[in-house]
Order: sequence, then structure tokens, then C-alpha cells
Amino acid sequence: MESERTSEVVADSLIKEIKGNYLAIGATLPTERELCDRFSASRPTIREALRIMEFKGYLRQASNKRPVAEKPTIQKILKYTAENLKEILDDTDSQAYLEQMRQFIEVGALRTVIESSSEVNLARIHKALVECHHAIGNQKTFAEADIAFHRAIVKVVDNPIMLNLHDMFIRNLLFSRPPVSNQNEHDTMVYQEHKSIYEAILRKDAEAAMVVMNQHLHRSYKIRLQVPSVE
Repeated sequence: MESERTSEVVADSLIKEIKGNYLAIGATLPTERELCDRFSASRPTIREALRIMEFKGYLRQASNKRPVAEKPTIQKILKYTAENLKEILDDTDSQAYLEQMRQFIEVGALRTVIESSSEVNLARIHKALVECHHAIGNQKTFAEADIAFHRAIVKVVDNPIMLNLHDMFIRNLLFSRPPVSNQNEHDTMVYQEHKSIYEAILRKDAEAAMVVMNQHLHRSYKIRLQVPSVE
């Protein structure tokens, strides 16, 4: 009976086959009809099972093709999670948690930057700063340069989990923010804050860099909380 073959049971069974090499990595899964017959389950149940497998990193969906068995990695799991973040970014609590995570990652990364950053890393941060300056006034281009500046700082930590969290979550967070009333004024202010952070890094002044970063991220988050004016 289908009641005994829930989507979780189906997913767990197929995952065990992948782990046991009965279903090879890269192999296509059976068709939905075949899975329905095998597990005595409906198509919605099978599709939910496949979604669970994808969430756990054991399956890759391809458009117009059957799903493929995969080996889970941190990058794949975070990528799938990040795609679903778009569904919760309108929730104030969720936004606050993500902003808190961002602050923890970036402020913490600054100390590593100052203590052990190489010339290559400093050059990468400087390049992103210059790109911010050139992009002032262009909303999309400046947003990309803004992300690149913060990413260059986090990359110095050399932690792939942290960098993937930053890449996948922060991009969605920044691009979901409402437009500002004066793009040039906003971009110039952000650039000046970035410049102050970079100059503190060059001076190896960790406290100053962390103070500016905290203020920068706090101000950035406050923009999201602004209530649109009613005309």
C-alpha cells in the first residue's frame, strides 16, 4: 500500500542503492512509471522522493532528461538550499538570521586577512575596490562589484564551506534588497566604507577594520527595513 511507501521511504531506499553502488554515480534513475510500479506509489509520491534525494545531494535533475544519481557534496547541498532561499527572503526573521550569519563570517574573516593575507589576496581586494568605484551609479554592476569586494575578503580564510555559504546566500540577500532613492549617493557611501576597510587592512588595524565592517553591514541591513513611502 502507498501509505507504507511514503516519499521518505522511497528516497531512503534509492539512496541506500547509491551508497551500496547498486546504482552507480552518474547512472540515470528508472523512469517515474517504473518507480511507481516498483514501490506501489503514485507519481506525486515518487516526485517528492526525488526532490528529497536532490535536497540531500544524491540526485541531479536535468531538464528533459531522467534524474541522475549523484554523490553528495557540500557545494551541491548548499546550492540547492540557496535556490530555496528565494522563498523565504520576504520573511523578516529569515532575513535577520542571514544578515547575522553574514556579519559573523565577514567580520571574523577580517582578522585572518590582517594576520595572514598575502600580496595576491590584497591585490584581489584592491581590484574589487576599484571595480566598485568604476561601477558607481549602475545598480546591477555596482551590486556585482560589492559582492566581489566582500567575497575577496572571505576568500582569504581559505575555507570552502564558508566561501560557499557566502557565495550562495549573500548573493540572494543582496539582490533581493529594494532599490535606493539615490543610486549615486548610495554607491558612493558604500565605496567609501569599502575604502576605509581596505585602508585599515593595509595598516593592519584589525579593530578599525572590524568596527567599519560592523557599521557597514548594519547600515546595509537597515536599508532593507525601510518602509516604502506611500504616494
